[in-house]
Amino acid sequence: MTRAEPEPQEPDEALVSSVVRIKGQNGEPVGAGFLLAPDVVLTCAHVLAYASGEEHGTAKVAAGTPVTLDMPLDADLAGRSWTAEVEHFVEERDDGTGDVAVLRVRGAIPGGRPLALAEPATAWDKRVGIVGFTGRRPGGSWFWGVLGGPTEEGWRQLSRTGETKPYIEEGFSGSPVWDSHGRAVVGLVAVTQRGPNEAQQTFVIRASTVLRLIPELEKIVEPPSPFRSLKTFQECDVDVYFGREDDKAKVTRALLGGRPSVTVYGPSGSGKSSLALAGVVPQMRKKGYDVLVVDAGPVSSPLAALATELYEAYGTGRHGAGNAGEVQEWLTELGLVDTLHRLRGKSGGKLLVVLDQAEALLAGKDTEVAQAVDVLFPENRPVGAPSVLVTLRADFIDAALRHPSLGPALHRGDTLPLTPMSRKQLTDVITKPLNDLPGVAVTYEPGLVERILDDAGSEAGTLPLLGFVLEKLWEGKEGGRLRTATYEEAGGVSGALAGHATQAWDECVTDEEKQKDGEASRLLTGLVRVLPGSPHPLRRRLTRQEAGDKRWDIAIRLAGSERRLLVVHGGQGEPESVELAHEALVTEWPALQEQVRSDSEFLAARWELADERERWADGDKAAGLLPGGLQLDGLERHLKNRG
Repeated sequence: MTRAEPEPQEPDEALVSSVVRIKGQNGEPVGAGFLLAPDVVLTCAHVLAYASGEEHGTAKVAAGTPVTLDMPLDADLAGRSWTAEVEHFVEERDDGTGDVAVLRVRGAIPGGRPLALAEPATAWDKRVGIVGFTGRRPGGSWFWGVLGGPTEEGWRQLSRTGETKPYIEEGFSGSPVWDSHGRAVVGLVAVTQRGPNEAQQTFVIRASTVLRLIPELEKIVEPPSPFRSLKTFQECDVDVYFGREDDKAKVTRALLGGRPSVTVYGPSGSGKSSLALAGVVPQMRKKGYDVLVVDAGPVSSPLAALATELYEAYGTGRHGAGNAGEVQEWLTELGLVDTLHRLRGKSGGKLLVVLDQAEALLAGKDTEVAQAVDVLFPENRPVGAPSVLVTLRADFIDAALRHPSLGPALHRGDTLPLTPMSRKQLTDVITKPLNDLPGVAVTYEPGLVERILDDAGSEAGTLPLLGFVLEKLWEGKEGGRLRTATYEEAGGVSGALAGHATQAWDECVTDEEKQKDGEASRLLTGLVRVLPGSPHPLRRRLTRQEAGDKRWDIAIRLAGSERRLLVVHGGQGEPESVELAHEALVTEWPALQEQVRSDSEFLAARWELADERERWADGDKAAGLLPGGLQLDGLERHLKNRG
C-alpha cells in the first residue's frame, strides 16, 4: 500500500522556533544547534569548543560545562537567553569524524518546538534549508542547497543550488539541515571546503551517524506511537484518529443544525467515546464552540461533575464562583444558560457538553439523574442553551429510553447508531496513522495489513482488540517495519489481549491469591458491576479504601507499565481508585470472565442492595422501605463472606 506524502513544511516555518544560536565567552555567535526536546539541544562538538574559548575548536569540553544560547529567530523568544550544560561530547577526530554534542538546557525553553531527526531512505538531489549566524550576519543567514550521496566518514555532501548566493561559513556549524518534504532534520552542518572559482562543498553529519555516536538519543528521537491501544482517543489525538469521517460529519451536522441533543449509540468497543472526543469535539471547536466533557462512568453525581467542569473552565475569573459547590447550586436554581451567563459575565457564546458513557446514569439515584436531565435537557429549551452530545452503549438503549427522566430527554433529540466499521474504514485505522510520522517512514511488512483486516472481520466491538494488537506491532517494529512475526507472537487481533492478560495475571498474582476467595479474585469482582436492563457487566472504579492493602497491592502490579490491565486514578492528595483499562477486558480476560460467571448472583445482589439502600435513604429512611425478611435472606446468602 502506497504511503501518502505529508504536506511539506518549509525551513522558515520549521526552524525559527527550534534553532538556537550558541555564543562564545565574548557573547558573539560561534555556531548553531536545534531542539531535539524542550530541554535538549543537538550541535557539533567543535562549536562547543569555540564556545568554551578554545581558539581552534578542537579542545574536549567536559560534561557539565555551561554554555549560553538564545533563539533570535522567534519573535516571542528573541532577547532572552538560556544556560545549558554539556551532557554528551564526541570530540572531532583527526579525520574529521565524530564532532557531535548534546546540551541540556536548565529548564525547558517555553514555546520552543523540538524537531524530528531522521535518516531518509534516499537523500539524492533532495533540496534542504539551513540557517546560520555568521560574523557578518549574526542575526541569521539562510542557505538552501541540494544533498548528494553518503561518504565513508558518515557524512552527506551538500552543494549550493544555482540561485544560492550566500556561502556556508563559520557560524553555520551545528545548524540542522531541514528536509521540507520529509519534515525532519536529516543532518548537521559540520565541514566546509572552498575550492577554485568560488566552488564550495559542504558536508553534513548524517542523522544515522549522530545516533550511532550517541545512542542515548534513540529514546528522544523515536516518534511516539500513533496507536492508542486500549485508550480512548482524546481531542489531542485528532491527528491520528481515522476511520469515522462520515460519522463525524453526520454528528457534527446534527449538532450544528440546532438539535438539542444527539445520542450516538453502539456496541461496546465500537468507538463511541473516541468519535465524540477526537472526531466531533475538534470540529465543534473550529465552529467557535467551547466544550465541556462529563464522563458519567466514574462519577456518582453527573450534576456535580458538570459543576466541576464549569468551575474549572469559567469559575476563576472576575465573575467566577467561589467553588464548584456554588456552581452546582446555581445550576439547580438557575439552570445551565443563566449559570453560564453568571460565570462568563456576559450572555451568548456557544457551548457543547459531551455526556460520555451515559449508560452509567441508569445506576444512579433517580433524583440525581432527574436533576442532571433537567439541567442538560430542559423540556422548554431556552435561547442559547448548550448542545449535548451523548454516547450510550447499544445494549442499554431500551433501558435508557424507558427511563422516566432520561428517556423523554433523549426522545427530544436525535439518536444515531454507530455501526461496525467497513473494511475500508478499518484500513484507514490501520494504515493512515503511519502516514504523517515526523521524519520517519514506518510501514507494514507485505501482506500484513490484509491479514489483520481478515482477522478483524466486521464484528462489533473489534476496535479495542485491533488497537491493542497495533500497539504491540509498534512496540515490536524493526528497521521501520511492523512485522508479521510480532503479530503472530502476540496472538493476532483475536488473541493478543487475552494472551497478554493471562500472562500478566500469571506473572503478577500468586496461586494463593487466585483462589476462589483469594484477594486477587475478590479484586476482580470489585472491578465490575451489573446494571438493570443488561446482562453484560460494566467496569467499576474501586477505591483504595474499599480494596484494602492486599488487593490494592495486586492492583498496582496489574497497572504497571508492562501490564497496563488496570488504570490508577488519584494520588497526590486526591482519593485513589483503580479500574479496568477498557471494558473489552470483561469479555477478553479469561480470569475475569470466569470470575464474572461465578459471581453473577453476587454482582446482582450487590447492585440490588445498593439500590435498596438509596431508595430507603431517599425516602427519609422510612421503615416501610426496608427490604423484607425473604429478600434479606436472599441478599445475605449471596453477600456472605464476600468483599
